[in-house]
Amino acid sequence: MRNNYLVRNRILGLIIVMVSILILFIIWSIRKDYYSTIEHAQHQIKSSSTTAAEHAVRSIGEGHLILNAIIAEFEDYGGWQKMSEQQLHRLFNSHLQSRPQIGSIFLVDKRANIVCNSIEYPHRNLNIADREYYLYHTENPSADIHIANAYKNRIDGKWRFSLSKRLNNPDGSFAGTIGIAFLSSYFESLYDKLREIPSEQLAILRSDGKYLAVSPSDEKLFNLNMRDTDLFKKHLPQKEEGLFINLSGDNKSERIIAYKKLPAPLNLVAVSSCEKDEVLEHWRKSSYIFLLIGTLSTVAIITLGSLLIRRLELIAEADTEVRRVTRELEEERYQTILLTSVDGFWMVAVSDGRILHVNEAYSRMSGYSPEELLNMRVSDIEIIESEEDIRARISKVISEGCDRFEGRHRRKDGSELIVEVSASYLPKDRRCIAFIRDITTIKKLQQELLFNARLFAQFMKYSPVYTFIKEVNGANSRVLQVSDNFVKMTGIPSAEMIGKTMQQLFPMEFADKMTADDLMVVLEKKSLQKDETFNGRNYITYKFPIECDENRAIIAGYTIDITDLKAAESERINLERQLLQAQKMESLGVLAGGIAHDFNNILTAIIGNSELAMMRIDKDSPAGDNLRNIEQSALRAADLARQMLAYSGKGKYHIEQVDLNRLIEDMMSLLEVSVFKKCLLRLDLQPYLPCVEADATQLRQIIMNLVINASEAINNESGVISIKTSLQECDLNYLKSFKLAEDLDAGQYLCLEITDTGCGMDRPTVERIFDPFFTTKFTGRGLGMAAVQGIIRSHKGGVMVQSEPGKGSSFKIIFPAGNIMVTTANTATVTDSWHGSGTVLLVDDEEIIREIGAELLKELGFTVVTAIDGFDAIQKFKATADISFVLLDLTMPNMDGEECSRELTKINPEISIIISSGYSEEEVSQRFKDHDIVGFIQKPYKLSDLKDAIRKFS
Repeated sequence: MRNNYLVRNRILGLIIVMVSILILFIIWSIRKDYYSTIEHAQHQIKSSSTTAAEHAVRSIGEGHLILNAIIAEFEDYGGWQKMSEQQLHRLFNSHLQSRPQIGSIFLVDKRANIVCNSIEYPHRNLNIADREYYLYHTENPSADIHIANAYKNRIDGKWRFSLSKRLNNPDGSFAGTIGIAFLSSYFESLYDKLREIPSEQLAILRSDGKYLAVSPSDEKLFNLNMRDTDLFKKHLPQKEEGLFINLSGDNKSERIIAYKKLPAPLNLVAVSSCEKDEVLEHWRKSSYIFLLIGTLSTVAIITLGSLLIRRLELIAEADTEVRRVTRELEEERYQTILLTSVDGFWMVAVSDGRILHVNEAYSRMSGYSPEELLNMRVSDIEIIESEEDIRARISKVISEGCDRFEGRHRRKDGSELIVEVSASYLPKDRRCIAFIRDITTIKKLQQELLFNARLFAQFMKYSPVYTFIKEVNGANSRVLQVSDNFVKMTGIPSAEMIGKTMQQLFPMEFADKMTADDLMVVLEKKSLQKDETFNGRNYITYKFPIECDENRAIIAGYTIDITDLKAAESERINLERQLLQAQKMESLGVLAGGIAHDFNNILTAIIGNSELAMMRIDKDSPAGDNLRNIEQSALRAADLARQMLAYSGKGKYHIEQVDLNRLIEDMMSLLEVSVFKKCLLRLDLQPYLPCVEADATQLRQIIMNLVINASEAINNESGVISIKTSLQECDLNYLKSFKLAEDLDAGQYLCLEITDTGCGMDRPTVERIFDPFFTTKFTGRGLGMAAVQGIIRSHKGGVMVQSEPGKGSSFKIIFPAGNIMVTTANTATVTDSWHGSGTVLLVDDEEIIREIGAELLKELGFTVVTAIDGFDAIQKFKATADISFVLLDLTMPNMDGEECSRELTKINPEISIIISSGYSEEEVSQRFKDHDIVGFIQKPYKLSDLKDAIRKFS
């Protein structure tokens, strides 16, 4: 009895522990998911407000610089009053290129009349005396800049907000206002891309609560004033940025609000908010499902435990009943009690196993009548045991006095009856009595309980979560239960961990830390979440107290391996950065290629006209030097265009033997006008240096970038910029101190060192100085040092940067020394009197190219027919007889040079075609690889270049 009572209490305690753990786990998980959901939404809108603020600072800051630049140009003219409206309109529009955020630039005189507006020319007569920015500047003479309320433009009807500055006369009196109108729709479309939560709202507001731009767009908001909200009354006066939850305007729902002030003098704030209920919608659904699963699991545990306890109670009751009835039979043979017992009763002869007595309870169990049973033996009912087994069972009862066992009986209908038999021997009567209890239902429930227990054990075995239960006692924390998968993390089988303390399982420092955390959970009686690192892996552990025994402190929890998750997140962020960088570089390449192509057309006209002018004037004319200077400047501009084509991937480097000292000396005049006037340029060039194999244009870019950066570091103060060249013998140890020099071999290197006495840089800035788009200057700059690094790498060189704040900077660049020493060569001009004859078809969509090309061809003795595009060329070709060859532009509207070439070849397969383009010969060859062309000439070209191209096939 006592043993059954103890077992029942232990089962009851286990059920309570399991249910408690399950309930606590459900509550903890729901709360964690709630705070995680809110935290994620807060992070999202905070990130949105920060990004919105950064965009606003860059866009409005750029507008501020434009205003300062325009005012500076007014001063160059002696005041805007001395400029015509056409000049003003052209000046304003020159600052609007590639700035989609700016809707217009406008100028207002002191009587509030529009003097010039970049939207239209000539401007209509408008008076803006009612505009806020005009009134502000008339009433505040000492104010610098002002950002006005959003307003609808009277010309195009679009919402705008303006950034304006006051203009004064020389005597300080009010002369007018200059301003930039930003398009609210630009910021709205930009902020649309930042919104990830459907109910999220992004906006820019003035410090007095007026909307300037808002996404999603709603014109009604421009007429509202938010200064009476908690944001402007409580939060903004306290901090520059923040995050809080507040009731919405209707006081029915809460909104999560994040804000960030823009730096002075921009008295603006970027605000992002979203509906808290919408953020929590997914959390509510998952919580309901989790609660339902937990409720069903709790009911199942309680039900199975109750059945197990009930079975123990029934067994105890049966045992008591057997003992009682046996005693009564031995003493008085209470037949009436036996016949009315709820359990079945047999009296069996020990000699042959005949049933001598049976009660009604067993008759009901088996389906046989008492009369039928009294004519049967035990072997007639027993399913599993044979007659020999039955005799052995009876012998055991006789020898031991009693026995308890399970049996399988056959009912009258053929079904199986599972029974528990308690048998005793009556020596006086030489008979056995047995109480028989039907346990068929209990057995099925027991099998189901065991099946569920095995399911739970399998779940614990294969679960990816490391689950544990521990007992905290004083300064020790001992393992009570642990999931099988802990062996993956610790290398110790779970069976060996049970009963051991943390100090016995883990390194001392780590074990003491875990024990302290366990003790804190017990003392504070609240859950704990902690990030941990063990054996080089990252984990997050959750612990919570279990209240099951007043005399014992029990905690439970689980640990999740988040190493792969963190690595995947880091990889995702890295890939996004790489993709964004690639897109930026591709866009810049396309822009550079397009500009260089158009620039080459202009340079062709400049070089051609200068050549023709020199040929047609007297050799002693003083204008000759000017024309030669024009030609030299144009050729240097052509080098710049080729550099832009190379940057865009549409050109090629020209590697040659370069005299570095001579290149620097030739650049001195350009460098002197590129630095501040107080900067002193000092040269220290070692003579008789070997040449370096390089692209001269690329070396000029390195020198120009570093000298300009040095000048800006000195910042219009007195300082020195030194340019030094030398030849050095570099060993491998010395090369290790250079960036990009990991694969260089020891040997002689040509050294270029540029040093300044400017402000210097700290270590973080030095480490990032060569990153693309990193800059310490205003937004829109930052490719210079990345380009320098790319040029050094392509020339197999290295760079060393040394700098400290307040002590200036030094850039030392090394290139492999060439084998050719610098020599001075005299070149003589060779006169080439070659002339051609015949008719040439010149095709180009640029009128100036057609004019100068025709002049050059006529100078070579040709008759010229011109065409403005491919269609016109085909018509002129058909109408003109005996055309010697065609000089064909590659890029034209309507029909380009490639298609025109195919059509001309169809008309006359023998016609000679020379392609002219600002792109390189390599790219043009790729486009014409399917059909032949006789020649190629790259813009800009000189008369000698054109002569050589024609003479190659004539």
